[in-house]
Amino acid sequence: MGNKIYTDAQIMWLETNGYNRVWKNRAEFRAAFNKTFGLNVGVYKFNNLIDYYKIKICSKQSESIFSEEQKAWLIENAKSGMFKNCRHLTDTYNALFKECRKSENINSYLSTWGVYLNTEYNKSKYSPEMDEWLRNNYLSFSVAKDAVEAFNEKFGTSKSEAAITHHCRKIKLKRNTRFHKGHVTARHRKVGDIVKRSDESWIKVSDDGNKHDWMPLRKYVWEQQYGKVPEGYCVVFLTDNHSDVSLKNLGLINRRGTAIMSKLDWWSSNRVITGDAVQWCNLYLIAKDNRIVL
Repeated sequence: MGNKIYTDAQIMWLETNGYNRVWKNRAEFRAAFNKTFGLNVGVYKFNNLIDYYKIKICSKQSESIFSEEQKAWLIENAKSGMFKNCRHLTDTYNALFKECRKSENINSYLSTWGVYLNTEYNKSKYSPEMDEWLRNNYLSFSVAKDAVEAFNEKFGTSKSEAAITHHCRKIKLKRNTRFHKGHVTARHRKVGDIVKRSDESWIKVSDDGNKHDWMPLRKYVWEQQYGKVPEGYCVVFLTDNHSDVSLKNLGLINRRGTAIMSKLDWWSSNRVITGDAVQWCNLYLIAKDNRIVL
């Protein structure tokens, strides 16, 4: 294009925003670009710019068009049973092909092609990782409700005690309610007592006889310094050392962000790397909830 007249920031904006939402048409995309950078790029120059840098734009005109490669990928993966639902499939598709299709659009075209999503993977609603955690930790809790709370904290879910208890029976896990001599149940512990359960410590904070009597020590330490954890957020470890409940090893993350962290394999033994990833997830979800185009 001759001398370079566009900055790296402008090119990056085009590459990022071209496919992170559905534009009505190329004109709307051009108007947004001009407004963002205070420019007045005309249609001809803008089309040359898009073609030169091979910018991919997701518009309503192109939303329903699939290449042969995309169609083959969708059919193969819809039948694979690897995806929990159509939204899971769509998110993976969009990340791979840099598009912003809706799950309804994908599902409609799968039906048109005579392909139906195989959701065998999600029939039990428990992943192999969840089953492994239950086998290793469920019976270590003195009462089932504490195990359920720990499970939901770990995986960012909201499963009920009845649901998890039923599933544990299916995988041959049965709680033994008989205790050894000298055993002190959770109900008879004193406020302030700390016990080791699973791979982390819990502290008794009240004696009301309900599920709020105990909380993870990491959450307690955080709230002592910063106040109550906001609704929809949870406290996580920034390294794999769950014995370290110091503030430097703790981070606050949107519960939905834990799924992003796991999906992208961003949990790390390096607290700086994990902390940066946690902050990215929080900012990304705030922007998404407020419909801010990054």
